[in-house]
Amino acid sequence: MVYRKLKLGELRTVLRNRPELMFRIVTALARERDAADHLALDLGRRTSEQRIARLILALHARLTDLDMIRGTRMDFPLRQRQIADATGLTPVHVCKVLRALTEDGYLRIEDRSLVLLDQPGLQQIAA
Repeated sequence: MVYRKLKLGELRTVLRNRPELMFRIVTALARERDAADHLALDLGRRTSEQRIARLILALHARLTDLDMIRGTRMDFPLRQRQIADATGLTPVHVCKVLRALTEDGYLRIEDRSLVLLDQPGLQQIAA
């Protein structure tokens, strides 16, 4: 990664000369705004199962975009504490939900990997 600090005038010049950068910036900002809106909705209205299912599916989508999925298996180094922080839940509740999702056959977590066993079912939960 390479970055450069620009003054506002320099940034305006760069964006005027390279309009594709403006498009990329606006697209990134729109995605971030959409993600923030969904997070607010997740924390305010969704059940714990929905929150965790949405987190897993969002991570799966990002890793798919980066070509980092192996079949139905993806790296999953997150600890329950990190999942709790991302979903506004307690680690104990995260443990219960992950156990239920595993027992119900939606996923399996092993060796810091997550296997999606029933992605359509998990998508239904997340909806």
